[in-house]
Amino acid sequence: MNEREQKIYDKYIAEGYDVIKAGAPDLILLKDEQIAFVEVKSPGPNGKLNEAQKRAFILLRKHGFSAKIEIVQPPPISREDSDYNAFMRSMTRRERDEYINLPDPERTKAVDDWLTSRGVST
Repeated sequence: MNEREQKIYDKYIAEGYDVIKAGAPDLILLKDEQIAFVEVKSPGPNGKLNEAQKRAFILLRKHGFSAKIEIVQPPPISREDSDYNAFMRSMTRRERDEYINLPDPERTKAVDDWLTSRGVST
């Protein structure tokens, strides 16, 4: 936070406001004079709120706002995806041969497991 922001931050804290500087949700939803907040996450280990986001959610809910997490499944990786080469390089020759011979549903699951284990999000 720069000096100007710190000055204004301190002013509002002194006036009794709760201030969210870090961890604000990704989306602000507005409809029929209502406001809600959504954090978009990928499944797996990276799909959790960090400490700043947890604090922001606590404050938003304290003030009566809806704050929720939406989990988005990444699409299956394809040869056009930039992660495909990394995925293929991560395997031994034997593993690549086995992967190529898997039926489609199992191949998709293998890619999903690989992405999740590495915290790769799309």
